[in-house]
Amino acid sequence: MQDFQDRLFDLVPIPSHAPDLQHHRHDPDENIDLRIEVPHPTAGQVIRMDETVHQRWRREFSGTDEEGDVSMEDVVIGEGSSAAVNRFAPFASELDWRVACWAIQDGIGHKSFDRLMAIPGVAEKLGLSYQNIHGLHKIVDAVPPRATWKKRELWFKNDPEDKHIVHHRDPLEAIKTLLGNPAHAEHVVYRPKKIFSDASKSERIYNEMWTGDWWNTIQDRLPSGACVAPVIIATDKTQLTQFTGGKTAYPVYLTLGNLPRAIRRKPSQQACILIAYLSVSKMVGKQLTKKQNLMTTAELDHRIRSLPPCFGVRHFKNGWSQLSQVSGKERKDMARILLGCIMGKAPSQYPTHDDSTLQYLTNALDEFHANKDILVDLGIRNHFNIPKFHSMLHYEECIRNFGTTDNYNTEMFERFHIDYAKEAWRASNFRNELPQMTQWLSRQEKIVMFQSYISHYQSEEEREEEHGCPSFSYHLRIFLNKFLTRGDSIPRTQVGNAFLPFDKLDVWHSFKFSLDTLGNDVDGQKGIDLVRAQPGRGKSPGRFDVVVVTHNDGAESTGLHGMKVGRLRLIFRLPEVIGLYNEAPSVWPKHHFAYVEWLTFKYAYQTLW
Repeated sequence: MQDFQDRLFDLVPIPSHAPDLQHHRHDPDENIDLRIEVPHPTAGQVIRMDETVHQRWRREFSGTDEEGDVSMEDVVIGEGSSAAVNRFAPFASELDWRVACWAIQDGIGHKSFDRLMAIPGVAEKLGLSYQNIHGLHKIVDAVPPRATWKKRELWFKNDPEDKHIVHHRDPLEAIKTLLGNPAHAEHVVYRPKKIFSDASKSERIYNEMWTGDWWNTIQDRLPSGACVAPVIIATDKTQLTQFTGGKTAYPVYLTLGNLPRAIRRKPSQQACILIAYLSVSKMVGKQLTKKQNLMTTAELDHRIRSLPPCFGVRHFKNGWSQLSQVSGKERKDMARILLGCIMGKAPSQYPTHDDSTLQYLTNALDEFHANKDILVDLGIRNHFNIPKFHSMLHYEECIRNFGTTDNYNTEMFERFHIDYAKEAWRASNFRNELPQMTQWLSRQEKIVMFQSYISHYQSEEEREEEHGCPSFSYHLRIFLNKFLTRGDSIPRTQVGNAFLPFDKLDVWHSFKFSLDTLGNDVDGQKGIDLVRAQPGRGKSPGRFDVVVVTHNDGAESTGLHGMKVGRLRLIFRLPEVIGLYNEAPSVWPKHHFAYVEWLTFKYAYQTLW
């Protein structure tokens, strides 16, 4: 597969300038309507429009001609005749796809699946294109991967015989995948911004990474139109075995600060990608890192013993280090006192900070440092040379530069260990497991991405079917294509597969108009008429009124000359905002539109002699 740059926005004219000021549109949090957002004026300009993942898949799975143009069958799909092409390709049908999805995602054993397929008539009656797990995997493997896995051997110069195997993927491919995921097209942020609590701009607000000073400062040093992609990489050792075996892994994760943190921390969103499994071989005689404990076992036991006995809380008179076995009940008893024992070791987190809350943090640290010597005087501690205490001095600076700490801590990556390491290991045969783990993970990712691909086109078709207008999206693409310049416009044969830069429209089910505007106020009273385009709900049928529309200047007050008759299918308006906060192109009309299905009449004339 050739490398490609996924299209960020399609059918969008390249803007000549960016807006300077924008009000926050909606957020359920406190007084959010008063907030002011100031996007960076020169960042994130659209310079080129390429294929999205979904468009590329649709083109490749449906076939192209010798010159690479989309086949005419695809154009038929865009015009509403979905029977011409199998949208589930490379799977033979929807059932073929759903059985494969069940087998891969539910972890059905290979031998169990083969036994199912071996039952006479199962594959034939279900119409499956594969007869065993090998055939199923061959079809799944035909789906392009998020990024290709590679294997490399590493060694130290002083010991070339001791080789360490690393399974990895190209980080640039991973970044392209994350930025080009159509499911996140509306959420990817390309322009940093400063948020203020109100119009006075006296108090700054910090939450997402793009609200910090670092991104804005870097953007000032880049050429106009450039975009920053903050890469967040994390790794941590995780235990694969539960009780015995001692199997461990060092997965390396990559995500981007362009994505909202609420999306990044959810494994189901596929906003974080595993880019490597590091070697876990022991490196004899090589001290790579030096681990430093922030609290010794004796210190923790001392704190536990110092807690006063109280009702409902177990008192561990000897601390925890002397416990040989810990039951579930004892773990609950330990959890009740743990927070009090580590007080002062772990700072609290706010999902959003402003200048006032950061001042609270500064004041608290100043007060602590002004009085900490009492702990030394009383003999509780000999010193405060603790790295964690020193790092707290940089918290305010980090929050102002990079947003709140939940943008770059390791907490969210710990959840990914289950999906990207533990489950992958359990799916292997536990011998030479890393190649099996990467293959299992790649197939899981392909199934999820293909689900997104199917849902994208299915939801579009379902919405069109609801209003009885299967060709609406195709004609909407043609309409928006007219606003592109000659060099950027999409050829007519390919516009049916163009990616719409939005997936939602404001829709109305009716509109009113005054009859006197049509010259019908014969009785001197103004009348109001109503036209509906309302889909059915439950047992209630839909109503799509027939309308008569003036087509040209030759229209007369009687008859149908110069007029067209059609059925009103949809009343809508183009969005004012694309994505998270990008304004729609200024050349797009701002008024309401009506999508009409024109009716054709055949006239019968009688000749008089």
